[in-house]
Amino acid sequence: MKIKILALSFLIVFLFSCSPPANLFIKLTPEEEVYLEKAMSQPLTFIVYIEESEQKWALAQSFIAKYSTMKIETITDYLLETYTPYGDRMGYKVIRTPTKEGDEFCIVCSYDNPFSKNNALQSAHIFAYYLVTGEIIPRLIRY
Repeated sequence: MKIKILALSFLIVFLFSCSPPANLFIKLTPEEEVYLEKAMSQPLTFIVYIEESEQKWALAQSFIAKYSTMKIETITDYLLETYTPYGDRMGYKVIRTPTKEGDEFCIVCSYDNPFSKNNALQSAHIFAYYLVTGEIIPRLIRY
């Protein structure tokens, strides 16, 4: 019986050590819940009017520099990418593609730890929502 309890204890400790520590069990305010619902409904690929494209591109660079745990590796006119993430860290990639309607932005949040998948998806949607609306609640970004 003691061996089973000990084994279960080790399993629990192992699982919690693999999960990302940041923002793990935060309680959301009603405003944050509404914000997160809107952000999660924002598509990760969207069109930006050509007049706003350079400003949005600069905002994307600023967001990554401020909120990513990985440093920017590549900046061109059409690609913005961090170094490859490892452990619990997450990285970003933004691809800008010219179209007839404007520039298409595609946001990707990459991760190494399989337990970080949902956090990466949430962060990508918040990033996209920020670029479209200018609204952000930094506390909800999963690092």
